[in-house]
Amino acid sequence: SPLARYADLTLAVPVTTASLFDSYAAPITALNLLVREVAKQTAEQSQTRLAHLEQHDQTKKVYFTTD
Repeated sequence: SPLARYADLTLAVPVTTASLFDSYAAPITALNLLVREVAKQTAEQSQTRLAHLEQHDQTKKVYFTTD
């Protein structure tokens, strides 16, 4: 990526395939693992933030429900 030179840390996850369409399973899996690890390391803050976001979504009726 052209932005890699500006980053303090990069994680390269190559996407190669013989198919006409690229498969992004490997990068998405790597991203999921990173997000999971961050959530584990910041469990209390993550739960608090998610609760705030959930309250905001309910207040602003962000999602349609049948209730």
